[in-house]
Amino acid sequence: MNELMALHLAAQNENFETIEFLLSHGLDINVKNSKGVNAFINAAKYAGKNVLEFLISHGIDAKARTNNGDCALHSAAEGDNLEACKYLLSQGFDINTLNEEGNTPLYVAYKADAVEVIPYFVENGANTDIKNSEGLACVHLATAHLTRLMNKFFQKDGCNLQAKLTLEKQDTEPNDAETEENKGSKSFIQSLFNRDETYPSINRKCKLC
Repeated sequence: MNELMALHLAAQNENFETIEFLLSHGLDINVKNSKGVNAFINAAKYAGKNVLEFLISHGIDAKARTNNGDCALHSAAEGDNLEACKYLLSQGFDINTLNEEGNTPLYVAYKADAVEVIPYFVENGANTDIKNSEGLACVHLATAHLTRLMNKFFQKDGCNLQAKLTLEKQDTEPNDAETEENKGSKSFIQSLFNRDETYPSINRKCKLC
């Protein structure tokens, strides 16, 4: 979300005085950039709920959509902004709302490796099975997401892990001839979910496997 305007930047940086100044000089609070992003959608990615509440109190369209159909909840998910996600859901945003590509906020969160938002969405009823326009659901991104997390986890300990997991959940029946290597990989994924320092709010249970 580039091409940010003065109002977008002020909201993103939680600069209330600048927001007030711009609005007092006639700036349309619902101004959008060329991608259809208004200040509320942009702020949802970066800022706390106080800014979102402030913008709403000044008449911004909180339910606005971008040119590709993203709403503020998609933006908050992309930014791994847990505070904003909690606030937006409390304000009636649909956790399974779709953009023009058929992507839910959870799907966007997986693509962004949003480690705070993903477990929160899952625990609060996000549908992992909704397929987008390409026929992909969140479950198709789960392995890649966990692989990236594993790489980061081991690299922090000085390891240069090149993950070789090729597991992919598909719509077909499970293969009875599953290899011991793949079985071990699944167990390893489960063990990562059970580590508080990796997924602190998953309640020590993998809800996606």
